[in-house]
Amino acid sequence: MCRNLISLPQIELLPDEPLPALQYLLIAGGRPPAPDWLKKIKNGRKLWAIDRGIDICHQCHLLPERLLGDGDSASSEAWEWAEAHAIPTDRYPPEKDWTDTQLALNLLAPKSPFLLLTGCFGGRLDHLFSMIFSCAHAKMPCLLADEQELLFPLHGGHSLTVSCKIPPKALSLLPLTADCEKVCINHVHWPLENTRLSQSAPNAVSNVPSSDKPITVSVGTGILGIYLDWGIK
Repeated sequence: MCRNLISLPQIELLPDEPLPALQYLLIAGGRPPAPDWLKKIKNGRKLWAIDRGIDICHQCHLLPERLLGDGDSASSEAWEWAEAHAIPTDRYPPEKDWTDTQLALNLLAPKSPFLLLTGCFGGRLDHLFSMIFSCAHAKMPCLLADEQELLFPLHGGHSLTVSCKIPPKALSLLPLTADCEKVCINHVHWPLENTRLSQSAPNAVSNVPSSDKPITVSVGTGILGIYLDWGIK
């Protein structure tokens, strides 16, 4: 398998530079991913649970290598399950400067792995906002995904090839910096060529593939969020 290929049940992503060999799967406390989807993407990645993510691990019978969080949203049953299985645990006070996800990113930064985060969507907007921008500016490649939604932060000077196994209902380009310059995208209903996108007026939303051909997205400067929605309920 290609070193930089990210293969999920509904999509394949091919960044233009190799991904780190060390990969982690982080499960946060948002909308639980479908159990079958989660077990497929585990695929040898080191698994960490972030606070209420331990409930998802418990329900799917997946033992994480580490649990961290303040315990304010996880169930006592799942937390006790982790303790019974001697899972290394970092418990933090609820009153702190960093979110649980930011703490995990800070701990993993020295390892410089590739991070796949799930349990991200469908919860509180402020938590998702914090997670998106923390991952976009992290010193390691990150992908936020479940079977319904996906967000890949693409940094300036790079491109991403997107091959959809299941056609998305929408594909949007979201500036995660004030401006994104020289944005290009092909094989969609509304292609772009060397376009400037602004965070103050994001308008490259709700695009759709125009064929079965792989889609290539590139950005010259800035950080561009490539977002796909499959509209699964």
